[in-house]
Amino acid sequence: MKLLAFATAFLTLATTSAFAECEVKGSSFIWGSDADVTMYMNKGETCGVGLVMRGSMVDSINIVSPAKNGGVGVVGLTAFGYRPKPGFVGTDAFKVRAIGSNNSSKGPIMFNVSVVVK
Repeated sequence: MKLLAFATAFLTLATTSAFAECEVKGSSFIWGSDADVTMYMNKGETCGVGLVMRGSMVDSINIVSPAKNGGVGVVGLTAFGYRPKPGFVGTDAFKVRAIGSNNSSKGPIMFNVSVVVK
């Protein structure tokens, strides 16, 4: 499992164990700001991102802008994932918004997700 870890006030992204074949990269994420995330995967695979909130409370998570070449789904308040259309190879993009807070920041995080399917 690949994990991008940051200080306790930050959001941590991890590929979920069911989707260990993909790679997820991003910068530090703070409530109330935008975050850029890139998913790398092979054709036919699915990639999921688990939101690990150290000391945080997630109020909601939803898809703001769907992908054009695949499907995006949300799992409760803990994860979102992407599955490309059959045979698709190339780049795609979507946006997911999470709203929450911790003791140092609050507000929405807009995940601007880029996808690279090989």
